[in-house]
Amino acid sequence: MSLEWSVWGELILGAFTFLMAGAIFLMDLTDNIWINYLFFFVFKTVYMQLSTICTFQIAEMLNRQRYALVLGMNSFVGTILQSVLTAVVISSRSLHLTIISQFAIYASYFAAISLLFTARGVYTVLHTKRSAGGNQEERATNLPEASHL
Repeated sequence: MSLEWSVWGELILGAFTFLMAGAIFLMDLTDNIWINYLFFFVFKTVYMQLSTICTFQIAEMLNRQRYALVLGMNSFVGTILQSVLTAVVISSRSLHLTIISQFAIYASYFAAISLLFTARGVYTVLHTKRSAGGNQEERATNLPEASHL
């Protein structure tokens, strides 16, 4: 499927990140282990797919000599941020959160990320549509008149 990722990518990330937030939130609400496994499967599947797509989109714009540096730094910074968030949320010395509230925090985190992606995606789509519409009007007024024979 061909898709203009520079235009629609952030909206897609926003929608799927919202799906991930919903899966975590539903895991928070249920006590049934099988339903939790189902929602975890949904979360992990979407997460891995988005991770792969994002890595591909970044790699597509890079020179081959920069793959290791850029993708390695992305992985390193992502691991650091994930470790800090995990340490803050699960630390028994800082927040004293229950397991249920930890799920709520992670769901809220993904919902906030989803809102950021969606807001940026809507701005990008509207800006692209407005620019394309302006260019079409400009082209229509700048066309040379047909010569009459």
